[in-house]
Amino acid sequence: MKMTTDTQRLAQNRFFETISRRISLGAFQKHEAVQSEDGIVVHYLYDPPYEKSGGNNKSFSGALQTAASTCGVIYKDEFYDLKSSKAWTINAPLFGIPFGARHISVHIELPDSASVRPEGYRQFLRYVEGEQEQVATNHFSERVAALRPQWLIDIIRSLAPDARSSDDIRDELQKLLDELRVRRTAPKVEVDGPELATPEIGVGFISTRDGSRSSGGSKPRPTHSNISFAPTGAKAAALWEGKERAPEIIPLTTQEEVEEKNLKGRAARYYPTGELFVNMLYPAVEEMRTKLVDEYASAQDIESMREHAQQAAEQSMVLRVGRAAVYALAKQLNHEWDNEAVGFALRPESLSLAADDYQSSLQSARRSMGRVFRPNRGETEEEQAVELVA
Repeated sequence: MKMTTDTQRLAQNRFFETISRRISLGAFQKHEAVQSEDGIVVHYLYDPPYEKSGGNNKSFSGALQTAASTCGVIYKDEFYDLKSSKAWTINAPLFGIPFGARHISVHIELPDSASVRPEGYRQFLRYVEGEQEQVATNHFSERVAALRPQWLIDIIRSLAPDARSSDDIRDELQKLLDELRVRRTAPKVEVDGPELATPEIGVGFISTRDGSRSSGGSKPRPTHSNISFAPTGAKAAALWEGKERAPEIIPLTTQEEVEEKNLKGRAARYYPTGELFVNMLYPAVEEMRTKLVDEYASAQDIESMREHAQQAAEQSMVLRVGRAAVYALAKQLNHEWDNEAVGFALRPESLSLAADDYQSSLQSARRSMGRVFRPNRGETEEEQAVELVA
């Protein structure tokens, strides 16, 4: 569609291009369509940052249409439940895209034979069977993550922020999870479930009865031995034997990263996929750092003391937020807490309240700072005595 200068803001006549047309013209640096066994095609598109304006994608240059990354469901050449900008970047980790979602688009194309139909005004797409709920992009998140091509995985890794070691904190959270006996939710068999389940012996099952010894030669009865599905011959590590895994802690250190995950004014966001994004620009970090710097202002190495104070403030907030997430996950064991209640406990607002309580972490931070910047009191008194004798 040709758009003349009097119909658009650019100085020259431009053409409005559809997404498929833009793909064929090479507007995106990378694109791949991956088809699953049931006919669903997942389109992965990578639009790198624009060199002249890092806040935009490359296809923004000279284009009439928006260059924002998107995620949506396509049915008969129409988009449904389209998400863009923050609505997409917040949900992207569920699709296996924890980093760089502002440059990556995912379009889930359903076959024409899919058991869905549009509503009368074509605003929503509904399933034909069951309760006829609306079709949502999140329904396909696991499929999108599983089908990601290797080049996309490499790009996601390259766009990850510089990681600060949180192994000690994650180990501590794992120990807490183990003590609370928190286990992952086991898969349940449903008649109309999306995955095919059979009673045959396989990975994750053991036989509890020998069919040859049973009357009538009935088949052995299998039972779950491990809910983690592994390749043939693989040995399950202790961490995978049904235990809930400690969250993967991902610190966000720039304003851009914080805004991408919609964490401005909030301390952290937890995803069911196991990532815990922590806003290191949250005010509680600066408040605790300032207090520690004031208390140890007499240290000889001021710069080193400030670095230790910053690290102590950051690590303590990560630990507070992580422990809050762990205790929220532990509420799954409480029958009085349903999934919705657990979800509320894991919301950014709830985790922010835990982050705000930096006073509870001060004593531990003081001990850590004191071992480095405050001389042992006994040694100080002894040195003073020697000086008096001299």
